[in-house]
Amino acid sequence: MPGRRTFTVLSLAFAFAALPLGSRAQSASDAGDLRLNFVPPKGWTDSTRPSERPGLWKSWVIVDRGTVHSLVLSVTREKTPAAAFGASNAAGIAAIPGTSNVSSGPTSVCGDVPAFQVTYRSDRTAGHPMIIKHYFVDVGPLVGDISYAHPPETAERADALDAMSTLCEQRVYAMHAPAGWRGGGIRSSDHPGVDAFTSPAGDQTLLALAVSAGISMAAKALAPTVVTGGGASIISDAEETCGTIHVRHARWRTNAPTSAGTPANVPQLVEQIAGYRHGVSYLYTYTRPENATADPEAQRALTSFCAPGATLATPPPQAQPTAAPSMTPA
Repeated sequence: MPGRRTFTVLSLAFAFAALPLGSRAQSASDAGDLRLNFVPPKGWTDSTRPSERPGLWKSWVIVDRGTVHSLVLSVTREKTPAAAFGASNAAGIAAIPGTSNVSSGPTSVCGDVPAFQVTYRSDRTAGHPMIIKHYFVDVGPLVGDISYAHPPETAERADALDAMSTLCEQRVYAMHAPAGWRGGGIRSSDHPGVDAFTSPAGDQTLLALAVSAGISMAAKALAPTVVTGGGASIISDAEETCGTIHVRHARWRTNAPTSAGTPANVPQLVEQIAGYRHGVSYLYTYTRPENATADPEAQRALTSFCAPGATLATPPPQAQPTAAPSMTPA
């Protein structure tokens, strides 16, 4: 069971400034500029060597108690989407001498984005058997393949598995604020999906936080909610279905102000939806005075990111890639 999500009520409104989006691997394609979400694990060494193979190829290694673990990333143009390409690769791998225990099929590693996994044992190098796991993911018009290899006698590294999921296509959705609500002044031009809104009367607020994250956040988002500070007490806390995903829906009461827009020392009701979709972790919060009637449109805004009519947030300005290799057709 993942650790519980804990929120200090007094600092909830200031969380936005402390959670920058991670750096991304970048490349270019013949279909236009392509921004990859992939973030290698911290502490791993870039072991990439020059390659004449088409597309983008990168690799990383780490030595863990004398054992080498490795990640290999490739992004190429294929004639079929990732799911079909992965299934074809699984059949090819099973026919290679020295491979065994091949398992494959669709995977939810990308949340509600289709992906395909292949795992097998390789004994092709004498004395150095390896367990190899591949994830095949559609990356725009291209196919991304991230593989992780480690000896059979060692356990999988959690940081490797989490990094693998960051290859998934990322889509940041925007909060649909009610008509008449004004922007709260914390929108960040380079952080799409981070926003705040204040009600016409100025006594209610909506906060939207969208943070790029690995698949491990999908489970953490559903963990029980814990609130501290301001005499806070949970009213309700449960996992719910929202569109194609599951979210955590919590309500609590606090005697302390939870944001700059709420009156001091007035009991507040806080309603929050936490979830994970398309490579992004979401935390949407609605705060109002306890004696104020809830705005149904504000409550609906909490599920903007998972609603059937979800819309993309304005994408951030793209940094210029450095020494980006050209993506040529395979």
